[in-house]
Amino acid sequence: MNTTPRRAGPPVSARGRGRELIGLWSNTLFSVSASTFLYLFFAIDVHHRTSSVLLSNLVLVAPVALPALGSPMIHRICAGGDPRRVLSVAMWLGGLACATAAALLPVLGGVLIPLCLVIGFVDTVQRVGRLVVINRCMSRENLRPAVPVAFSAQFASGCVVAGLIYAGAGSRISPQLALGVSGTGFVLAALTAHLIGAPRDAGRAAGGHTGGYRELLVAEFRALAANGRLRHAFVSFVVLTILFQGYYNLTRVALPLTTFGGSTAITGAVQFLSSFAALVAAVAFLAAGRRIVLGNGFTCCLAAVLMVGVAVTGHPPLFLGLYFLFMFTFELVFMQRQAAIVEAADASTVALVSTSQIALIYLGMTVVVVLGSYFTATVAVRSAAVAFCLSVVGFWALYAAPRDRRLRSRDHLDPDRQVTR
Repeated sequence: MNTTPRRAGPPVSARGRGRELIGLWSNTLFSVSASTFLYLFFAIDVHHRTSSVLLSNLVLVAPVALPALGSPMIHRICAGGDPRRVLSVAMWLGGLACATAAALLPVLGGVLIPLCLVIGFVDTVQRVGRLVVINRCMSRENLRPAVPVAFSAQFASGCVVAGLIYAGAGSRISPQLALGVSGTGFVLAALTAHLIGAPRDAGRAAGGHTGGYRELLVAEFRALAANGRLRHAFVSFVVLTILFQGYYNLTRVALPLTTFGGSTAITGAVQFLSSFAALVAAVAFLAAGRRIVLGNGFTCCLAAVLMVGVAVTGHPPLFLGLYFLFMFTFELVFMQRQAAIVEAADASTVALVSTSQIALIYLGMTVVVVLGSYFTATVAVRSAAVAFCLSVVGFWALYAAPRDRRLRSRDHLDPDRQVTR
């Protein structure tokens, strides 16, 4: 059965469509750069102080994984009111937290711990809020390109962060400078949020869930049970992202620092090449649309094999080249699955689905990073890479591929529809 909640609101001019995409791109660039820079700065700093791969990996995921435990509250924040205002307020909170921590740091070193949790909360809100903005504020013409546009900004932010890491490789960046850089990014993100257009569905509620974890899970299960296309896109996206992104978080700092003599420069190179590869993938996805197959089974399995290739090489140029290819293929899969969720969800479920996927992904990645770090320490990173590879290929063969074939046998989504049930 097909439902037809079409895009509401008057037609948008070409200039208006361009402005809302610029607003989405710039807001994403500044917000993700600000949070990612702090995560990497503290992860590298912790490794230098403790030489612990596990602790440095936990610094990368814990700031977002812990706030994800409060997913019912995050859902209520992102589902209510104007999603642009939600993004703006969250970014101002991030900037204020950085300024407060910078002022207190000389007399209270422990302030960095609650700072990481606040930044993680802000980061979680902006990741959920960004998908709500795409679903509710983008015009019909911009709905499909908005996903690769937003993620191209997220990936470009990685290049910015890599440049900052490189700049501080010779003389260690001070915590106060890192906080100042990130605080500035949050303020710029708050300002650019107002470039995004008003919600196209201002007359309708964004979602009806209120309550705690049980109510959130019940609402999520009902939404997925009622929408087969959304259910398949959601499960595939969550599982594949946990595996691919978990491997990325497990290796992007640990491998350069352990395999290549603790080189901060190679750590920065990994960040830059990973983000550049993802940016290239976003541009390719945006240019190709659905005219060619991107993110299909071959691409997914190739990314899985490249995980093993990254782990077995000790030659820096080859390592970086394989990492580039791994991230390029992984991000094609990532964007195809995320676009499928945005297209299949309607305004009443987008905040619910977005909150749930962020919570599950980051909690899952935390488990993967902890187990992967222990496995790597006790066995070998190559064995861990083989385990990741087999998990991806197995999931694709047993779950994703059969359902992809079943959905392709049906009619494609009408461009004016947001959900097919």
